[in-house]
Amino acid sequence: PAFTPVFTALLAKLMLDRRERIPVAGLVLLVIGVLAIKIGGVLQLPVAGTIGTWRGDLLFVVAALMWSLYTVLMRRWNTEPLAVVGVVQVLGLLYVPAYFIFCGPALFRLDPTAIAIQTLYLGILVSVVSVFLFNLTVRQIGAKASMFTALMPVVGVTLAVLWLDEPMTSSLIAGTILIAGGLFLSLKKSQS
Repeated sequence: PAFTPVFTALLAKLMLDRRERIPVAGLVLLVIGVLAIKIGGVLQLPVAGTIGTWRGDLLFVVAALMWSLYTVLMRRWNTEPLAVVGVVQVLGLLYVPAYFIFCGPALFRLDPTAIAIQTLYLGILVSVVSVFLFNLTVRQIGAKASMFTALMPVVGVTLAVLWLDEPMTSSLIAGTILIAGGLFLSLKKSQS
């Protein structure tokens, strides 16, 4: 997800009629910060089962590219944020019959509490509230909204340090400072 600002900057330059500028200096700081955090994880000795994790990283890069395209198209079409959420949610229901065809009623054999928590978190908070807020942000500040996705690794690794007792490393601290600096620089320049 941290590559979303990079892809968004490139796509915005190619696809948006008006020159929507994402400050290069802020973008560079974001990328260096993300790489600092990632390098800290790469330098650790591999744990059993982590040898092929590059495939997962590649999928995240593809997801970042798709999210960037979504961001730029939201800006280009100047759509109503709530309308987009409504359309996405209704079209998402098309998945339900396919799920039952391929998986049957296996979902209903799971713990009802787990299903309720996932429904609340993924079905409402992530799929509706966060997408609406992101769409609203794109409408307010443009493609620069993608800069905030660079906070995902910071939040994820920080939560791992706090809740999973992962070690606090110098690369995490340096990466967090660089990402925060990149965001500050980018948003400060956009207001001036």
